[in-house]
Amino acid sequence: MSCFASRDSLLVPALKKRYGKTHWFGKELIRSCFWDNRMELWSVLAEILLLVGLAFAFGTLSKRLRQSPIIGYLAAGVVAGPVLFNKNAVTTMAELGVDLMLFSIGLEFSVSRLKAMGSRILGAGVLQIVLTALLFVPLLFLAFPLGRSLTLGILLSFSSTAVVLRVLIENTMLDSVRGRIALAILLVQDLAVVPFLLVLSFFNPASQETHILIQAVKTVAGAAGLIFIFYLAFYQMIPKLMMTRGFFAERELVVLLAILSALGAIWGAHALGLSPALGAFIAGMLLGESPFASQIRSDIGSIRILFLTLFFTSIGMLLDPRWMLSHIHLVAISTLLIFFIKTLAASGSAFIAGLTRRQALTTGITLAQIGEFSLVAASTAAQNRIIGEEILTFVVGVTVLSLFLTPYLVVYAQPLAGFLLKRLAGERSIPEEESRSGAPDMVCGICIIGFGPAGQRVAEALMKKNWQPEIIELNPISAKKAQDMGLIVHQGDATSLDFIKHCRIEGFRVVVIAIPDPSSAQTLIRHVRTLSSECILVVRARYDITCQSLKAAGADILVNEENLVGEKLAEALSAVMEKDGTWEMACGIAGSHAEPKPSKES
Repeated sequence: MSCFASRDSLLVPALKKRYGKTHWFGKELIRSCFWDNRMELWSVLAEILLLVGLAFAFGTLSKRLRQSPIIGYLAAGVVAGPVLFNKNAVTTMAELGVDLMLFSIGLEFSVSRLKAMGSRILGAGVLQIVLTALLFVPLLFLAFPLGRSLTLGILLSFSSTAVVLRVLIENTMLDSVRGRIALAILLVQDLAVVPFLLVLSFFNPASQETHILIQAVKTVAGAAGLIFIFYLAFYQMIPKLMMTRGFFAERELVVLLAILSALGAIWGAHALGLSPALGAFIAGMLLGESPFASQIRSDIGSIRILFLTLFFTSIGMLLDPRWMLSHIHLVAISTLLIFFIKTLAASGSAFIAGLTRRQALTTGITLAQIGEFSLVAASTAAQNRIIGEEILTFVVGVTVLSLFLTPYLVVYAQPLAGFLLKRLAGERSIPEEESRSGAPDMVCGICIIGFGPAGQRVAEALMKKNWQPEIIELNPISAKKAQDMGLIVHQGDATSLDFIKHCRIEGFRVVVIAIPDPSSAQTLIRHVRTLSSECILVVRARYDITCQSLKAAGADILVNEENLVGEKLAEALSAVMEKDGTWEMACGIAGSHAEPKPSKES
């Protein structure tokens, strides 16, 4: 308050002196400008604090009840909704959370990763969306016009990436057969969200076909321009900046660059009159090919979590508890019907992709819920008057109930699939392994963290034996050396747990930590052991005094630098002393007078 008061006392006399007492710049105007802005700022901050606090409390409670924290965030919005009076500000920030989520998803969609998924898996994802829409549209057409039925059919085809992946990872199921196929279908769904949101953003039942066509052409042209701008920024400017000596060592600058890339892409799309979600996704895809994509994804993690939490709470604010209680029977029946249809569509898609009946049905049950992007699409459709507010409320209610049941469906999908196949098809209930011994599949034999001189020598020795290690390196110059050697490189800060998670460090059989700093090495060991207890950790110990702490942290094999240096010095000294012409040196070390070295003949 003192800051605003002092500003008021200084500005008002100065303005009066310049413009006079009767000028419209008066004390009341200045005071109202500063005071109103200040009050609005603090009121919005108070409401965000309330939402985040409630989200933390309900998220913690949900976790104790073995539910996804997202359920707690939705509940926080339900509780906080009636007492908030700045909902527009909260909703705006929530939309930013969706854009940041799409930016992160775009980072996952590098062209190389799409190729690695294979046409069969990508086809299964597309087929799941098409089959789900085809099954829903005839039923919806009984009550709604065709356009609205098609919109609802498509938005109901999206499953929850956030909840399903979290449960699969927590239960070490992500690397199982159904985990991999479910992940592929979810990624295809996320990819389909972007064009679907684009269509909804400029479509309106009252709009003429010519107007829609013009909007589509503008969107395509704007997207092309945006891709060109992002290409110049992400492939020409940022890599050169990253290669600047010492830049990557300043972690604050790297974090700021990551946030600037994400928010700049969102704002750039908005400035060109395009969907911010489109801009975020395109920027993420372009950055996905860069070596520092994993680091950027890690650096924006905290801010993304904040805005996504606000997104889920804002969705909860749309739910009317009294309406939910009075229509609980309709919501429950609709949820069961949606579970049945989506299980049927996803199972059929997985079966056509080559999975067994049991694996396909397990995958279908895993993806039977309605996802967070269904809520985004429904909200966009309501804003454009494609669907009414009552339909939006119904979609929110069904989504909340389906998300509440999702953790149980994912965990018990396999026994439930076995039970259904036994009852319906007479198949014997033979359990299939979710994963080998609960451990993730090994993506590569060896990972080297740190590509300085020590890491380079390790890589060269391995490559001579036809082993291709993967490299994690912060310094862009060292990372470039590894790329020139034909190695896969993850550029970023390995001491970040989120970063090495994205590098799938738990999938390596051997991890070599070749960085010199003992404290960073100790942090790395703990992070790797948090993610994997199976891999072998070979660690560089620069000082003898640090060996005990590194061993206690979880290192399997320690290479003591001081011992090695001592041994090499002793070997070098012995070699020198054994050479011709060093007789005087040997005698001096022995403390005796140097006599002429006896000849070989004598």
